[in-house]
Amino acid sequence: FEVVRASRDILEEILRGYVTVVFSNEDEAAAFTGLMDGYEAMANRLGTLCPVSVVKLGKEGALVHDKSGLTWIDPVTVDKAIDTTGAGDLWAAGFLYGWLRGKPLMECGRYGSILGAEVVQIMGAGIPDEQWPGILSKIQNSKS
Repeated sequence: FEVVRASRDILEEILRGYVTVVFSNEDEAAAFTGLMDGYEAMANRLGTLCPVSVVKLGKEGALVHDKSGLTWIDPVTVDKAIDTTGAGDLWAAGFLYGWLRGKPLMECGRYGSILGAEVVQIMGAGIPDEQWPGILSKIQNSKS
């Protein structure tokens, strides 16, 4: 969020002119929008700048804004989170995996939540190769 705060004056132009999908966590969204509460308002504000905006809320889920409005993404819960390193990046990767395949936003968010939940159960940001077949199965069997 410090980088967002320091670059705030140029970010709006970048989002409007060059970005199709923007991902932020709640701290980054607050730093950019100047809103301290109201995640919906943050997602809506970001959504005025580019076609798709996502405000990730950690274990609370996420909000996705597009031309049809806001979509709430429920989190995938885990029994024990060990390390959150990489959770946001993998959430975005899962979302983009679905989005690039033309899936509905709810499904894209579900994919992101599955990947984010997987990585917090291990130390570090890299999911071991042997876990990927199980993850792919979860994604293929996922119902939003």
